[in-house]
Amino acid sequence: IHTVELFNYHFRVMIPLLLSIFSSCVLNLPYQMDSRICPTNANSEQVKVDENVAYFRSNSAKYELTSKENLVVEILKEYGITDINAISTFLGNIRAESNFNPSAYNTSEDALGLMQWRLGRKARLEAFCGLENTSNFDCQLSYIFTEPDWQNIEPKYQVQGQPMSYYQGLLRDYLRYGTEGNRRGYSQQYREALK
Repeated sequence: IHTVELFNYHFRVMIPLLLSIFSSCVLNLPYQMDSRICPTNANSEQVKVDENVAYFRSNSAKYELTSKENLVVEILKEYGITDINAISTFLGNIRAESNFNPSAYNTSEDALGLMQWRLGRKARLEAFCGLENTSNFDCQLSYIFTEPDWQNIEPKYQVQGQPMSYYQGLLRDYLRYGTEGNRRGYSQQYREALK
């Protein structure tokens, strides 16, 4: 009887769990598992998992924003960015770029931080924060809003009532990313969480 119970446990619990991991990590399907467990960014081997947020989510559970995510939302609102689609898209892109890890580093592109800055933009980040504070979350967040590249799109990003694709287009110009990845899926998850 013990063998039957063990089989039932594996059939009811472990197989769906493994399928969830496979669908999220291998097939990159959103909503099955929190990406902090299997980040899909190219620099994922450098991303440290925050032990406070690494957990499985059921599809029916509402996502709870972390303290870092809530801080980003507050700061966006201070800069006049209050549209739910704009905020969701901004959060989704930070998650895709660095998983909110200011120390995230992509060795193949020499890209660093929340927005994976590189080249001259990375050098300006280092000058703004100082080398000893370059990986500081608050400093990087402040840097975003003082960066000339951001200031060029900020007035357009403050526009209300646009679809997520509008804000995504602005962020594509700002970030200059190569692959879309799960940006749209992450942004949609944040939109649901912020409702």
